[in-house]
Amino acid sequence: MSLSRPHEQPLKIMATWFSLCSLLYFLVSPLPGSFMTLWPMGMNIFGLSVRCINYLWLKDPSQFHRMQQSPSMDAKDEKTGTHGYLDALDIATTFRGVGWSFEAKGLPQPQAISPVAFAASQVIGALGRFLILDFAISYANAFVPSLDNASIPLRLAFGCLMMFYVRWSMDIPCRVLSAIAVLFFGSSPASWPPLFGSWSEAYTIRRFWSHTWHQGMRLIAEAPVNFVAHSLLGLQKGTYVSQWAKVLGNFMMAFLDHAYGRVMGGGDVVSDWNMFILHPIALWIEETTREGLVACGILDKDKRSRTERYLGYIWVGVFNCWTFLYFMEGAIRVDGNVPALADGLIEPPFGASLVVPLTRWLASR
Repeated sequence: MSLSRPHEQPLKIMATWFSLCSLLYFLVSPLPGSFMTLWPMGMNIFGLSVRCINYLWLKDPSQFHRMQQSPSMDAKDEKTGTHGYLDALDIATTFRGVGWSFEAKGLPQPQAISPVAFAASQVIGALGRFLILDFAISYANAFVPSLDNASIPLRLAFGCLMMFYVRWSMDIPCRVLSAIAVLFFGSSPASWPPLFGSWSEAYTIRRFWSHTWHQGMRLIAEAPVNFVAHSLLGLQKGTYVSQWAKVLGNFMMAFLDHAYGRVMGGGDVVSDWNMFILHPIALWIEETTREGLVACGILDKDKRSRTERYLGYIWVGVFNCWTFLYFMEGAIRVDGNVPALADGLIEPPFGASLVVPLTRWLASR
């Protein structure tokens, strides 16, 4: 973030080449590990490299400010000052920009809570989520050997499980890390808002991605997408074409991020392509349909009725369950295989299980 002066251009170029070479290295020198170990690792490597390139070339470092939480817990005041090396490291590695002027929009509001209570709640939440995942996956592996002849309702049920799988496989490590940071390293609970938002927001595809799901892709995609849309293509801000070009661009950046990790994990990037091309199409259909119904006087432009919301929950739930099932190919055996498993349907969360050895022990008694 300090390589902005003319005489530092060689260092800036060197840092850029290092990021690009890192991306190439991990593709040509794959690491050992299961799919659900390498896939997230690859996404983090890609995201870190792209964020560094964004900060080097597409963002103005002078616009980076620490944000100080106000006593009301609602407003945030800018705190100016010089940046040190730890600040630079934080900017380069932050997932959602929490505490910075570029913090991702739509993050859940932090709650006032003591460090001990916060750490305890995070650990209990992580353990509870792991046990639920472990039980569900162990049951599936024991009683559902294949989805080849599975009915649509069963596939939707497994799609729902895989949506929670990917959500909680991100949420659990974040909870543990936040508990350690707050309890032992003096971090503030306000610096660790929930990684995911409320399911009550997911009555449209747009709100699912902008509120219910994590906001980690914003810092990766926003700068390059805006650069391509406005600087390269010359699209005027606020226009219909510009709006949807940026929506598609954000999903394409998500595709690149997930596809890079999937290649590292030995998977097929078609799963990522289908996921991140179907969702912007569904979003466009969803919003275009509503605009038409508003124009016909059937729906209110500014307010959604309870019926509309309930229908939205059903639509988003079914669509997400179906797409997440195939998106998680590699962790679940849908059409291909699960590299980490000789048999069974789903790779255990974090490669470990408490339920399986416990049931074997109980059966042996």
